[in-house]
Amino acid sequence: MTQPEIVSPETTFGSAWLWRTDRDYERWMAGEGIPVHSHIAGFTDVTTQERTFWPRTGGGGCFLETLGTYQAESGIYVADIPPQKAIEPQHHLFPEALIVMKGRGSIQMWQRPGGTEKTFEWGPGSVFFIPQNTWYRLVNGGAEQVVYMSINKAPAIFNVLYGSDAIFNSDLVFTDLFDIEKDLDFYSRTEPVERGAKGRHQWQTNFIPDVTKFFKEGSIKGHSVQNGAFKMANRWGGHISQWGSGSYQKSHSHGPGAVLTAMSGPGYVLMWPHEAGIHPYQDGYADQVMRVAWGMHSIYVPYDGAYHGHFNTSGNPARFLAFYGAPSPDVTRPIAGEWQTPSMISTRKGGTLIDYEDEDPEIRRLFMETLTENGVECTMPPVTPR
Repeated sequence: MTQPEIVSPETTFGSAWLWRTDRDYERWMAGEGIPVHSHIAGFTDVTTQERTFWPRTGGGGCFLETLGTYQAESGIYVADIPPQKAIEPQHHLFPEALIVMKGRGSIQMWQRPGGTEKTFEWGPGSVFFIPQNTWYRLVNGGAEQVVYMSINKAPAIFNVLYGSDAIFNSDLVFTDLFDIEKDLDFYSRTEPVERGAKGRHQWQTNFIPDVTKFFKEGSIKGHSVQNGAFKMANRWGGHISQWGSGSYQKSHSHGPGAVLTAMSGPGYVLMWPHEAGIHPYQDGYADQVMRVAWGMHSIYVPYDGAYHGHFNTSGNPARFLAFYGAPSPDVTRPIAGEWQTPSMISTRKGGTLIDYEDEDPEIRRLFMETLTENGVECTMPPVTPR
């Protein structure tokens, strides 16, 4: 039988979380009076997590935390806006990116009371960056509820400043990051910037209208992968990755904190600790392999050094949005005499990317079993173990 799903809102961190301590950020979350949902790896659908009224925004809200976000000092919250309503004006010293899950609306932004305002519209799949201490107000002008998610660096700021007063009541204006009077195309400019890794392009953008349309889907077949890497405000990294139906990417590992949001499904992620090696089933660590179900609006966050692979068990291309925050969880290091990214280099050459020929055979067997249950054709190339 297929390995059972173990992700649920009730699952807690357990033994992997014994070293966790309450820092200033955790104490602030507890004081906000909304639910805090915790899981070691991820959540099947962030829009269905219980939310309660959040006085800070005037809508519903909840916090999400994972082992990886804790390690990377990153924060996540999910909030909603009732139809024909708006959230309370917000500003804070931590940067954040907002991802719209459901609904349509607009944003009003300003840097000084009574100063110049910036507005633009957003909808499902929109992603936009909020620079530090920029005032903003989200407006839902439609007849349906809006649900959005924030990925932010609030924990890092809280854990340095030791209190919320400076974070939420500062009048600092960071015009080196964003000058609303001069940066007129801050949210309309999207520029390709060449980068070295395998000749791929990286896009500089602060507003993606719809991540499901970031690049064309026609060129994706089988297990081949297409990536659209981007940076926001020249500080936050991320990418949008897509691969074909009935296929999966090579498992790999890196540092903590990359938040991956699924934009399609169904599928799943396998995740296991680095110490279990590249053959966790064969070597007796099957009980440490976690299977995270994903579909539309799922998120998962690899913790430090965890091997993980993304499996598309649907008949359609799979796509996810990955946010690294800053710094990137996958830092370069010397491999074979050159500075390289470990997760892009085979384990045979000193990296952390597991080639299909080297992976645990049980991984392919479980995948084939799930495809059969779903009635989906496998598009993976045959594997001859080395």
